Amino acid sequence: LTETAELMKRLVWFRRDLRLSDNETLATAIAGENSTLAYVYIHEDSTHSLDSRAGPDRRNFLAESVRDLKANLQSRGADLICFSGDAVTILPILCQHLGITDVYHSSLTSYQERQAEERIERELAKKRIRVHRFQTQTLLNPSDLNFDSYAQMSFSKRRSLIEESWPVRSPLSAPERLPPALSVASSLDIPLWNFLADIRFRVETRGFSAEGGETAALLRVKSYFEESEPIRTYKETRNGLLRLNDSSKFSPYLSLGCVSARTVFEEVRRFERERVKNSSTLWFLYELLWRDHFHFLANEQVELSELKPLACKSFERWRDAQSGNLFIDAAMTELFKTGWLSNRMRQVAASFLIHDLGVDWRLGARWFESLLIDYDPCSNWGNWAYIAGADSAGNAHVFDVDQQAQRYDPDSSYRNFWITQDR
Repeated sequence: LTETAELMKRLVWFRRDLRLSDNETLATAIAGENSTLAYVYIHEDSTHSLDSRAGPDRRNFLAESVRDLKANLQSRGADLICFSGDAVTILPILCQHLGITDVYHSSLTSYQERQAEERIERELAKKRIRVHRFQTQTLLNPSDLNFDSYAQMSFSKRRSLIEESWPVRSPLSAPERLPPALSVASSLDIPLWNFLADIRFRVETRGFSAEGGETAALLRVKSYFEESEPIRTYKETRNGLLRLNDSSKFSPYLSLGCVSARTVFEEVRRFERERVKNSSTLWFLYELLWRDHFHFLANEQVELSELKPLACKSFERWRDAQSGNLFIDAAMTELFKTGWLSNRMRQVAASFLIHDLGVDWRLGARWFESLLIDYDPCSNWGNWAYIAGADSAGNAHVFDVDQQAQRYDPDSSYRNFWITQDR
């Protein structure tokens, strides 16, 4: 038989692309005929994995997102099986068990994740299993750019280059039907991940709260662009500290790929065509480019997150909202209570820890990593390095905390909202 006539057994490994719409990995895997698929998610809970460092809010948001992906796959005739452990170990065993010929997955950006991908590809190559990797995390696709020179540019130069033409690919539609899922024998000795155990009962809480998953992501996008249209004034409100629509709150969904940056970009363009194009819509697009900027920079970075400086009393007081500065303590209380912090307060809190308290910035980055529901290794570590002056530019960014408080919380409403709450 020719290869096209053979029954192809393919495996789709979902990572931080927990969606059906605009998912090139999935779309390519289901293309053609004579194929059956395994749809897999691996919760990597080994000691040094990103998942193992997640606090309860991050775990909850991830579990909700996986639950939604599983339901969406089932509604289209497929299913998701979730394993727990090291992907480098699990994938070769699983592929051999199922007779997989091809593995499809998104390619992630942090050093640790890239290293794991290379190890997996080497192991699968020994079994003559083909690996297909796709860029699903960013707005721009590196293959559409002169990447060697683009990677060395400052953000301002990148922005000037991109906004001349905005080379963004159109998002892909979600498939209406999917090939049936391969069944995995219960005798297979790979631990399953019971994601339902990480989902907490939702109660009314103060501050921002988001439900994980593509369904919730698309509802949030629809609300932001079609209902009260807060994007009209995004440039003026983006530094607001308390109101839901001061900023888009898309970042939790972008971090896990519950919605793609290209889908958000397309919605901005549609809003500009149908409603208004102004400085706020342009500024919103710049923020998507900032996100890309940190992803592309991460290609050049070592694994900063594996370096472990020693904790100190100053860090512990900052972490525990006991620094003595009410503006900072309010921010750290919000982060602990909700798993969320506005971009403005992330920068101010980081600057205070680094430049006022003299603490190693990596301690702060690791604390944010454990709590933020929108944790993205590239953006989190990239922003902390940027504030510390530990990035390629080498310029520290220092914020005057009292001045920031006067500008963004002049009536102390933010401080009063959070600092009076019991931790």
